[in-house]
Amino acid sequence: QITALELLACYTIRNFALAQWRRVLLDDVDVVLTPTTPMTALQRHSGSDENGFTATGLFIQMMRFIWPGNLLGLPGLAVPVGADSDGLPISMQVICAHWHEADCLSVGNTIADLRRDARPAPPSELFVDLLR
Repeated sequence: QITALELLACYTIRNFALAQWRRVLLDDVDVVLTPTTPMTALQRHSGSDENGFTATGLFIQMMRFIWPGNLLGLPGLAVPVGADSDGLPISMQVICAHWHEADCLSVGNTIADLRRDARPAPPSELFVDLLR
């Protein structure tokens, strides 16, 4: 359980971070580009289709570039830009200021157009149709 004082402290930290990101996105740049994750996708583990797979420490590390959008509600999108030597996807994240989603979509579309030929079809054995 969290106290009202702890909740206010959390909002204070969030508002400070949001102010910093707003300053950068409104005064300095139109969008911020980062890798979506610091590594390519994980290989599927045997049995994970039925039982799932959890590695909390690894997942936290993988999400380190995604926190601004999640914590601050900043618009963003991931654009596929290629594949690693195993055929696993690599993507770039585009983050923009609130109410500037058109900037995000425009930059994302440009990146997708520029990288279209570098994105081979993924090997079918690496993916599972969850709707089957």
